[in-house]
Amino acid sequence: MKFQVDSKLIEKALDDIQGKGKYGVSNSVLDNCVYISLEGNSLELWNADSTLSLTIDLEVEGEEDGNFVFDARTLLPFVKKFSGTTGFIAEDRLTVSCNNQEVILPRIVAHSNMNAITRIKGMLEHITYEEEPQTLFMFGPSKYEAVFTLHADDFKKTMGLCELIKSGVYRLDYAEEGAVISSQTSANNRYQENIPISGAIGDAATVEWSGPLHKFFNGKINVYLKDDFPILLVGEDRKLIRAPHVS
Repeated sequence: MKFQVDSKLIEKALDDIQGKGKYGVSNSVLDNCVYISLEGNSLELWNADSTLSLTIDLEVEGEEDGNFVFDARTLLPFVKKFSGTTGFIAEDRLTVSCNNQEVILPRIVAHSNMNAITRIKGMLEHITYEEEPQTLFMFGPSKYEAVFTLHADDFKKTMGLCELIKSGVYRLDYAEEGAVISSQTSANNRYQENIPISGAIGDAATVEWSGPLHKFFNGKINVYLKDDFPILLVGEDRKLIRAPHVS
């Protein structure tokens, strides 16, 4: 596999794909490694565990298609020091170069959650960002019941206040009247906010989750909901799916 990309673009992608913040699931560990797949000028970055899947689509100058697994946390400090067009050559090892700088890292035989990545990749490949949501997509054998668009800035502001409750669990209630995000540890320790949304279609739905999903996104996000079903967030260049929280 061989491609070139601006150092700042790949730096942000490598940082984001590792998942920011604590997701609070004792039986799941998001890997420091990343699975990348190149087809033409389209580079996909993937990371996943048993309850969370992250993917980013990046436009690059592709030279040779292929796929590769490497340690993103190890590479990132080097890429942060690079400035300009950065070349990736992934064969038996990974060679990353920029101007007169070069770093070589080992190939990881397989992502520790490759089975999850392969499964989710197939289930998400037909789902795309829609400027005005029109489609209630299938996910596996089931169909989402509602979709709307919200802006990451509003999501982050609301979630920042919900995090002050310190429960680690968040609830999204959608109905015809709008969408409410809340968090609580008890009836006497609770925060909730009506969050601005647009382009909503579908029926009322509620989902609870844990983890800072909001930190993965910028810009507009399509939010897909179904009662007691994984929440799916789709941005222009990325997707996140999170299993529902079980009390």
